[in-house]
Amino acid sequence: MKFDIHITPNTEEEVQLLEQLSQAREFGIEETEMSESELAAVFAQFASGIHTEEQEEEKSYYEFSCPVCDGVVKDVQTPGMGEDPIIQPCGHTADWADIPLDYFDGE
Repeated sequence: MKFDIHITPNTEEEVQLLEQLSQAREFGIEETEMSESELAAVFAQFASGIHTEEQEEEKSYYEFSCPVCDGVVKDVQTPGMGEDPIIQPCGHTADWADIPLDYFDGE
């Protein structure tokens, strides 16, 4: 399998960012004892962390109060198909109608 990735910067800042990422890649390959696979994993983990932070910021927009205790809802879990949702972290059971539709749009 061959990956053919083309990145086209739109601004001078994006050009500089790509140059700095390239320099970091070269440093990782030439100056550390990491293999290319290990270095790729570091970049992937770094990128994933940025994506996770972005999702957390977006998710906080959809926070709402538990209909039972008024605590802040961090997550909604379903134990099985057709079962009522369980609010996290409080653990209360709610009706699906009590969960704002906007919450699901952010997932």
